[in-house]
Amino acid sequence: MYIHGQQNNNIPPWFNELPPDDEIWRIGDAYLVNNRHSMNLAEIKARAHIISQIHIRIISRANDDEFKNLVNSLINLITIQASFEIINDTRILRQWVSPDGVSWCLIAIKKSDVRKYTSIIANIFDEYFDSIFGSGMDVNYQYEHYIHYGH
Repeated sequence: MYIHGQQNNNIPPWFNELPPDDEIWRIGDAYLVNNRHSMNLAEIKARAHIISQIHIRIISRANDDEFKNLVNSLINLITIQASFEIINDTRILRQWVSPDGVSWCLIAIKKSDVRKYTSIIANIFDEYFDSIFGSGMDVNYQYEHYIHYGH
């Protein structure tokens, strides 16, 4: 593997590969004395990156700091609950241990699954606002009401 024109044997040969159009890939790496535990940690970190990606997609929809904080709090709670399902939809594509002992793990999830979780989280968020403001209220109005009145 070449990084900035120099060979680096401690980077997986698949590090710069691109995922197919219908998938999201994330890489986790870890170094522990026990290789099995190191690989497990690399796998956990890669899955955490995917969960973080879903979180970022949702939070990026909010455009006001106070509203973002509210959304972020709700998303944290919902994402924790959904994480177990998200983890079940991810799969390990590759694992590799570098000569310097670092374990690497490449995880994939289908974009359709990411959209599914984003939609589930958005629906829960809408239900939350409906419980505060009443069902059928326009989300933009709910947002404006929250910004102006705080509830």
